Amino acid sequence: MSFPSTHLVHINLTGHLTGGEQFVTGFWVVTPTYLSQTELNSLATSVAALITATTFATTRSVISSDSGYDKVRLYQYEAGAPKAVKVAEASITGVIGTGTSYQSLQSALVISLRTGIPGARNRGRMYIPWTAAGLGTDHQIGSTSLDAVLAEWQTFFNAVNALTNVDSIQVVSRTGSGAFATVIQLVADTRVDVQRRRANKQTITARVNRTITP
Repeated sequence: MSFPSTHLVHINLTGHLTGGEQFVTGFWVVTPTYLSQTELNSLATSVAALITATTFATTRSVISSDSGYDKVRLYQYEAGAPKAVKVAEASITGVIGTGTSYQSLQSALVISLRTGIPGARNRGRMYIPWTAAGLGTDHQIGSTSLDAVLAEWQTFFNAVNALTNVDSIQVVSRTGSGAFATVIQLVADTRVDVQRRRANKQTITARVNRTITP
């Protein structure tokens, strides 16, 4: 497995859902230099502050009040190195859910990170929890809500790109040639994705059996 020959940081946003469920979604950034631990810590704090500043009002409205975004966790990679060598973390404040139209805990909006270069290796994907928002009569996300959520993430991504020690948000291929490319567009559609791997981790609140007489 090859890895890009540039300095990279993977930014993870972690949070909690109903019943102690946890979620993680993230993206890559290229940094102009290899960051010191102090610089990495500062970047984590800055990203967390941007999340609070963005408010994410619509993003919060699609998860319930017992859910929220908790922490930013950064992993620093040296040029060409396949393993992270530094980690930094900062708490997110104020991004707690307000939604009350409950959906399955596997429900998520998929945001595609596009680079303008064809091929699966040049596209990224983020899963945004969509566990407490109503759907339309077509069982899909309303276009107004979809546009509002995507606008919030656009604002946040633009602000991340403007931070000190960030060159740009990237899609990174950790296989093949280890290619990386700059994200220039966010794309999402009205379909709710189901993260089936979450089903096995979900706490069952009740189980019912009925006997059939032969």
